[in-house]
Amino acid sequence: KYEKHPNTGIKFENYKIPKIKEIINIAYECHKRTPHMKILSWDFTIDKNDSVNLIEVNTLGQSIWFPQYVNAKSAFGENTKYMYSFIKR
Repeated sequence: KYEKHPNTGIKFENYKIPKIKEIINIAYECHKRTPHMKILSWDFTIDKNDSVNLIEVNTLGQSIWFPQYVNAKSAFGENTKYMYSFIKR
């Protein structure tokens, strides 16, 4: 278990990612424009001018194991049954 980032030394406890609501809203708006793609992985950054920028979108090969491992819980939470039925189609 890490309490701080191994390279930067930034402590994880009480750390808030700036502009997270804005990032989520932008990702949501982008995703609404690609309904045919279903599951996408959006990569964003915040630049030195405090602006949110889309780096890339990954359409294939998303790894779901890592977020599950780090957070010690299912990636889809209460939506797991729905996602399972969606994937089976």
